[in-house]
Amino acid sequence: RMRVSDPNSSLLELHHLQSLDLSSNFISGTIPIEIVELTDLTKIWLSDCNFTGPISDFLSNLTFLNLSENDLRSREIPSSLLNHLTLQHLDLGWNKLYGSLPDFGKATATSILVKADINLQISVVDNYFGK
Repeated sequence: RMRVSDPNSSLLELHHLQSLDLSSNFISGTIPIEIVELTDLTKIWLSDCNFTGPISDFLSNLTFLNLSENDLRSREIPSSLLNHLTLQHLDLGWNKLYGSLPDFGKATATSILVKADINLQISVVDNYFGK
């Protein structure tokens, strides 16, 4: 397991980077805005990095986002995250999320994983998966 205090700033200057996997690194703190601002990224793995705080609002060209196994705490998942037209996989498992699921709206994600130790109200399931 590699231990770093912050993602390498030169890595975050790779503006044409399409995939970024920082999983299982001890980065900690909130998700760096520099990652969110990498405009060509389509796949991001940030699982098990010890991130805390709310879920960032990521760019709309993502197809894959894994934020599982962190200590993200939020009363809501940003609805803009779920409404990305290109997002196919979203993993938010093993975080500290509370509240209710936002409206999926135009979400096209074929695999939205919300599992384990989260406390989202599931009374809205019929709205998303049919009655």
